[in-house]
Amino acid sequence: MAFELQIPSWVAILIALIPAFAVFVYFAKTKGSMWLAFVLGGAGWFGALLLRVLPLQLPLLIYGQDFASSLIYFGYASLLAGLFEEGIRYICISKASFAREDHKHVLSLGLGWGFLEAVIIYALNVIVILFLMPEYTFMDLLPGAIERNTAILLHIALSFLVLCALNMKSFLILAIGIHAAVDIIALWIYHYIFVEEVWLVEGILFAMTFIVALFTYLIVKRYSPIKPKQEQILKAI
Repeated sequence: MAFELQIPSWVAILIALIPAFAVFVYFAKTKGSMWLAFVLGGAGWFGALLLRVLPLQLPLLIYGQDFASSLIYFGYASLLAGLFEEGIRYICISKASFAREDHKHVLSLGLGWGFLEAVIIYALNVIVILFLMPEYTFMDLLPGAIERNTAILLHIALSFLVLCALNMKSFLILAIGIHAAVDIIALWIYHYIFVEEVWLVEGILFAMTFIVALFTYLIVKRYSPIKPKQEQILKAI
């Protein structure tokens, strides 16, 4: 009989949460302002979630719960996510000076944003699922854990793109559009195209996120309001 490695289902929660938090701790260590940026990121995501609860429910009250599975509703929900999350992200970065002290602080905000989303959207749901349906296996839950890491990478990229909006407001519109587009494409291909191919969907989602991250890196190099210390010193001379 072939040996099969049995991985406990709850390990999926660790995969969803530990990478982002480990990266944050590596950069932040004991620097208080970076911990504040991390917490601010989480609070920003939660605030955006609460603010769009009512707008998300209104179409369902009018057209019924079946409307929630329509492509029109997917697009509406995705646009709301882009508007509220990137709008609040912009407010957080522009109003809280510690959140833009340097690029590590912006990274911390993005990590905190995605980390709390992973806790509430994924980890808490998995705990409930395992309590009600303990037959769920690690492999059943793994795709969602991987998706959370991809989503965190997207939040980091969008945080830096919104940072650049401090210099050029068009980057805020771009961030809203990218956020909405990634959400609607992911929902569309999962529900209408590759219904049974969850790993293919995850691969496409990661590819889109990687392209966004690479594009954002190039934008930040040119338009970031945070300049390297050497450049700041030269300007001060």
